[in-house]
Amino acid sequence: MVMEVTVQRKQRSNPRLRRRWIDLKAGDAGVSSTAFTKDVSAGGFCAELMRVPSPGTEVRGSIVIGGNAYAFSGKVAWARASELRMNLLGSIGVTFTEIADDLKEKLT
Repeated sequence: MVMEVTVQRKQRSNPRLRRRWIDLKAGDAGVSSTAFTKDVSAGGFCAELMRVPSPGTEVRGSIVIGGNAYAFSGKVAWARASELRMNLLGSIGVTFTEIADDLKEKLT
C-alpha cells in the first residue's frame, strides 16, 4: 500500500534572513555573547549560542548584515538550553522591542 501525503506550509508574514552574526548582551549585567541566527525577520530572530538567557530576559545588541551592524533591543520569548556533553548549542527566540530603521527596511 502506498500513501501520498501533501504538506502545505503556512506562508510567513515577513521574509527571513539566515545565518547572521550577532553580538548579544543579555540582562541587567550586560552578559555578552556571540551567536549565529537561524533566521531573522522584522518581528525578531532565532539564534544558537552556548549560554542561553531565560525567557523574559531583556537583550540588546547588533546584527551584522552585509558587513553593516544594525542595533536592536528585544526580549527572549523562549529558550532551549545547550547540551555540552553532546556538543549541542542552545537556542533562543527573541522578539524585537526596538530595531534601527535601516534594519527594518532590510527585513521587510
